[in-house]
Amino acid sequence: MEELAKKMQEYLKMTEEIDFTEFAQYYQDVMSFLQKEYDNLDKDKLITSLGICQLIAANAQTRSLKKDADSKKLKKFAEKSRFWADSIEYRLGKQFGIMPSEVEEAVAALWGD
Repeated sequence: MEELAKKMQEYLKMTEEIDFTEFAQYYQDVMSFLQKEYDNLDKDKLITSLGICQLIAANAQTRSLKKDADSKKLKKFAEKSRFWADSIEYRLGKQFGIMPSEVEEAVAALWGD
């Protein structure tokens, strides 16, 4: 998780958009990590995962609007990332008793300058 979060920090500091291939690889890395490790994640790692999923979903959704060869794939990336984000938010509330507003604050604090 630390590597994925570190990579996201790098992406957030970039001024240009990464190419589709790199974006798709990062997305796959995140999805693979979640599929393997989701049940073992603690509260902090869940919050980090949520922040990453939210950013991927937003970025993929925006990119999908360009109507190019990758639009359909990007729309699927956004949908699956939103699915994971919803699942993580639900688990944070159910397992850890964290209110949605607290989750929002914790995620916002992840990417602070």
